[in-house]
Amino acid sequence: MAEHTPSPPRTVPDLLSDFVHTTPGADHVVVFTHDSLVHAYSSGLSMQHAEQWSALLGGLWSMADRWARVVDRGACDHILHKDQAGRVLILPATPGCGIGLLLSADADIKKVAFAAQTFVDSLGSRLPQEVPTTVGAALHLRGERAA
Repeated sequence: MAEHTPSPPRTVPDLLSDFVHTTPGADHVVVFTHDSLVHAYSSGLSMQHAEQWSALLGGLWSMADRWARVVDRGACDHILHKDQAGRVLILPATPGCGIGLLLSADADIKKVAFAAQTFVDSLGSRLPQEVPTTVGAALHLRGERAA
């Protein structure tokens, strides 16, 4: 009888890449900390782009959330940006991070948003739970898919 060797646990970048490959309309995913640092990203995205996106996603999230609070509308629920080439959907994931999705122009926003929220819920404790308090505390995980 052959021994069963458990497979190694999947990394967050692998799970993000799987999400992109199995979710119609999702092109890339970045997990960013609320202080705008990259935590993880899907394959096909360079580290440079992931860092740039994290900075932009974190800045947009901060401004939108602050705006909602200033005008007494409560916390920001999500951000949807639409342009000619597609859409960007930004969702909160934990008190310490959010998730940004680059979507194609023909993506079904409601379906992708539901899938993304279900996915974020499944990641649970694998995501930063609070904003790091030390410089460079974000975990820079490579976005490449394991061979």
